[in-house]
Amino acid sequence: MLSRLLLPALFVLTGLAVSGCLLPPEGPFAKEKAPSPPSVEDTSRFTLTEAVFLNGQKVGYTLTFLEVPRGSKEKQQIDAGTVFIKDLDFKNLGFISPLGNTFRYNEQSEGIEVCQFTLEKNLAYFFGAPEGKVELKDIAVE
Repeated sequence: MLSRLLLPALFVLTGLAVSGCLLPPEGPFAKEKAPSPPSVEDTSRFTLTEAVFLNGQKVGYTLTFLEVPRGSKEKQQIDAGTVFIKDLDFKNLGFISPLGNTFRYNEQSEGIEVCQFTLEKNLAYFFGAPEGKVELKDIAVE
């Protein structure tokens, strides 16, 4: 009897999990106040800038905020683990929250959720090629 009740629930949950990024965002978490774009001061230390290659072609950059080492007197206004997504001209296009939610900026600078996967899969979706191969390369060694 219990298995008859659980089976339909599992089908519904599986359907929701599979459709993840295919449905338009709805509900209270569809929009998130976007963090302010990083300033020069924010990007001088404890960040990692990488070029994003999608199927071998450079499509943009990421700016990842790293953890500030213990004992450091420096403070960051942006949470560690936040990844800003930038175009080839370093214009902010969106961001990935530390929890892995990916957002694209709209005209009002609100973050509209795109999807939530791994970093590489999020970037592939963000740049319009969900099945594409994403490579990140540190710009210091590019």
